[in-house]
Amino acid sequence: MINNGKLYAHLILRARSLELGRPLNDCNQYKWIWKLKVAPKVRVFIWRIIWKSLPSAAWLARRDLADSYICPWGCPVAKTLCHALWDCPHAQEVWDTWHARTAIAVVSGDVCVSSGESFLQSFCGYGEAAGRRCSGDMMHMATIAITLYNIWGNRCARKHNEPTMSSALLIRKVRLDVSIAAKRHNEYASKLNENFSNSPELTVALHWVPSPAKWILINCDAAVGNDIAGVGIVIRDHLGKPLRIVGKRFISHACEAMDTLAILEALNVVKQSFSESPAVEIQ
Repeated sequence: MINNGKLYAHLILRARSLELGRPLNDCNQYKWIWKLKVAPKVRVFIWRIIWKSLPSAAWLARRDLADSYICPWGCPVAKTLCHALWDCPHAQEVWDTWHARTAIAVVSGDVCVSSGESFLQSFCGYGEAAGRRCSGDMMHMATIAITLYNIWGNRCARKHNEPTMSSALLIRKVRLDVSIAAKRHNEYASKLNENFSNSPELTVALHWVPSPAKWILINCDAAVGNDIAGVGIVIRDHLGKPLRIVGKRFISHACEAMDTLAILEALNVVKQSFSESPAVEIQ
């Protein structure tokens, strides 16, 4: 199902490209993300920031997937992506350190960053700029990427009533992650000096084998929050094209029961709307 997932991701990317008014081939300008010597989950996180696919409270509330759009730290404003990652006082406490400020100064060109929107624009613009692929530049980008990831992770813990880190502990974790990334950058730079003149190009090979014709593919999942649970269902044809997307909310506390209910709900939708399909594949 990983190969099927690649096609589905490609469809999502195409849709987002059209929504943002960018040609699909422009996505190659984001190869710099995969050259950051950070954990893969951090690279994916940065990719989601660029394509505006992170579910902030305001984003969820607009789609009736959350009851509140207010910042989980208690700020009396809507928790947008820019607020969560920059404008929030809790985020600013993490950014107000020498290593983060140094990286921000380089990325922004010493221009004062006054808002989360301008900060994220500077960050993305710097990464896209031609000729900035040297180890030092990318280390500043890695520092910001790691800081963004940890700020978001602490916010998610707060949102879901899980243990959170104080600003001091979060800053310490960021510094440890940055030191690991710096070591990776140094090792990679030394290998380049010894064996290569340029960073290798990113190549992606797709070896996707579609399901048999007329099969129905189902992706479903469930989540449980504060006295409220929900299931999400995506139904696709054998080529991976989305046919129907369904979301339902329930009153429940049982994670295992909701996972089972998600499958049953998905099968019920298929039975009602796609009964002519010869087979169903649940992923």
